[in-house]
Amino acid sequence: MVIKLVALIKKSLNDGILDTAAQLSYYLILSFFPFMLFLLVLMSYSNISVDSILSILKNMIPENSYELMSSTVIETFSKANWDIMSVGIIITVYSASRGVRSLMKGLNKAYNIKENRNIFKRFLFSMVFMLALGFMIMFSLGLIVLGEYVGKAIITWAKLNRDYQILWNAYRIIFAVGVIFLVFLVIYFILPAKKVHILQVAPGALIATIGWILASLGFSFYVNNIANFAIIYGGLGAVVIFMIWIYLTSLVILIGGEVNSALIKKEEY
Repeated sequence: MVIKLVALIKKSLNDGILDTAAQLSYYLILSFFPFMLFLLVLMSYSNISVDSILSILKNMIPENSYELMSSTVIETFSKANWDIMSVGIIITVYSASRGVRSLMKGLNKAYNIKENRNIFKRFLFSMVFMLALGFMIMFSLGLIVLGEYVGKAIITWAKLNRDYQILWNAYRIIFAVGVIFLVFLVIYFILPAKKVHILQVAPGALIATIGWILASLGFSFYVNNIANFAIIYGGLGAVVIFMIWIYLTSLVILIGGEVNSALIKKEEY
């Protein structure tokens, strides 16, 4: 087991996973707010509030970065002309899709395969993927919000005690983790230029889910309780923290891809 782990780490480093994660994080940072804006456009046609999206990330992101992100999103939401934004949704999706194309490149490198899809196909595929991902997240948020209303109604109607409310909140957390796993599963199954069975990418998706949650919670605890980025970076501290969090996210995604690559090669041989 230790030998296999060392071999995986060695392969990942030989693939330049740290440099690739830095490149990927650059495009993900550029794509993050356009994607959030795309979700806001979708939310303008539903009863889902901005807080529904932000609350999911609140416990995952360091406090300073969360405040920066939430204030930017809320300000954009309050000032946006939704008629104009609805017309410009293609531009917004295009901006966000650059991160998807960067993900394709990073995962192809993890699988040690060359891109065999032409530029037009990659472009169209990334746009469709962003649209599908946005609707999937909106659907999941809708289920969470609906579940909250249904849960409160059942608890009130049946006059259940507070323990049932705790259980219901636990269900929401489990559901959110399930959504994260599903997103990673779709990423590993669809984005690489290699046909794989969905069960073959499940291990990497599971490791990425656990790794992302632990990395986010650990980094959040470190920033909120130990480190003080404001001393070095001043007012840019929140921005730097956000960039590091995106880098950790990129690294986790690529590690999951490396795990899947190693397992698939083992099956082939």
